[in-house]
Order: sequence, then structure tokens, then C-alpha cells
Amino acid sequence: MTALKRGTTLKRCTTLKQGITLKRWATLKQCITLKQRTSLKFVGNFKTVNNFKTFDYFKTVDNFNIVGNYKTVHNFKTVNNFKTFDYFKTVDNCKMEDNFKTVHNFKTGHNFKTVDKFKTVHKFRTGNNFKTFDNFKTVENFKTMHNFKMVDNFKTVHNYKTMVHKFKTVNYFKTLDYFKTVDNFKMVDNFKTVHNFKTVYNFKTVNNFKTFDYFKTVDNFKMVDNFKTMYNFETVHKFKTVNNFKMVDNFKTVHKR
Repeated sequence: MTALKRGTTLKRCTTLKQGITLKRWATLKQCITLKQRTSLKFVGNFKTVNNFKTFDYFKTVDNFNIVGNYKTVHNFKTVNNFKTFDYFKTVDNCKMEDNFKTVHNFKTGHNFKTVDKFKTVHKFRTGNNFKTFDNFKTVENFKTMHNFKMVDNFKTVHNYKTMVHKFKTVNYFKTLDYFKTVDNFKMVDNFKTVHNFKTVYNFKTVNNFKTFDYFKTVDNFKMVDNFKTMYNFETVHKFKTVNNFKMVDNFKTVHKR
């Protein structure tokens, strides 16, 4: 970088190319904020990057701790190991977002190809044309989600009062696959239209469901409807219709009903 602020310390900076490329930083100490920088190609191991107006055409952005108050973020190829993505207004045409811990308050998120290893994703207004959602831990307050191909490898969804709440349309799911633990759901509430599910399978533990409530239209489910409690499932697959269960406890395999 052509100019570094006073007090900035770089340890073992193998290469620091001029201008727009920062590569192979072993540690970045005391360079806490970089403001109003655009068009970076490689930004590695920053602690906080705050108040950017535009993040445009990043190739790789690795090991950010805090990214806050972005207005537009688009055309990412890989975004890896972010801890917080906060207060995005538009996020467009991401190909891969990997190992996020919290992503919240998106107004529009569309045309994602892979979103991998999120821990919390909440308060999306519109999320559409996702191909894979992998290793989510918590997802809440989507208004519209459609054209999902796969929601895969949820590890824990824990202690939500309303886990998937107030969806208007959720459609065209193909697979919900490889849940490990889903714990302490109270309500999945106020779906207006949920249709064209094909399979929900390979649960390891699904614990303390109380209600699947207030579906207006549920169309073409092959699997599960109106469970009150599902506990310690290892695999649940190839259900065509399972309706009005009150309690299913300590099953290892439940299949081909």
C-alpha cells in the first residue's frame, strides 16, 4: 500500500505490493480500520474494515473479523472466514461465502451460488436463486426464499422460539439433507405457501419440536407434517406423508413409510 497510517505494524509481511494488492500477511497488528478503499484484489487478515462505501470486484477476501455498514457488495468470487457481515443493503452475484459466523440485516441477497458454514443468518428480506446453503446453524426471519436446490448439513439449530418464521413463500426445495442436531424448536409459524418438497432425510437428532403451525397451503410434501415432538432421530428418510404425530421418541431409523 502506498501509504500506511502512523502506528501500523506489519510482521513478516512477505509481499506488500503497491496500491491494490495485499498478499500473505502473517499478522496485521494495529491496522484496525481502513476507510473508503475500493477495488482491492486481495485483502488478508484484517481485524476491522469499516465504513466502506463500495466493495467492488474482490477476488479473495480472507479472514475478516468485522465488516460493517457496507452499502453495496457485489461480484465476489470467494469471501472466506468472515465473522460478521452487518447492515448490507445489497449483496449481488456472490459465488462463494465460506465460514461466516453472523450475516444479518440484508435487504436483498440474490444470485448466490454457495453459502457455506454460516452460523447465523437472519433478517433477510429477499433471498432467491440460492443453489446451496451448507452448514447453517441458525436461519431466521426470511420473508421470501425460493428456488433452493439444496439446504445441506445443518449442524445445530438451537433454542429458537420461532426458527423459520413468517415466510410468505418457500418453494421448490429439492433436498434438506444431513441434519445433525435440531434442538428446542418451539414454532415454525405462519407459512403461506410451502410446496414441492421432495425429501427431508438423514436427521441424526431432532429434539423438542412443539408445533408446526399455521400452514395455509402445504403442497406435494413427501415427508413430514404436524409433528409435536421428534426426539433423537438418526435417520428419517423416504417418507411420503407423515401426518399428525404427537411424539416420536428414540428412533434410530425411520424410513420408507
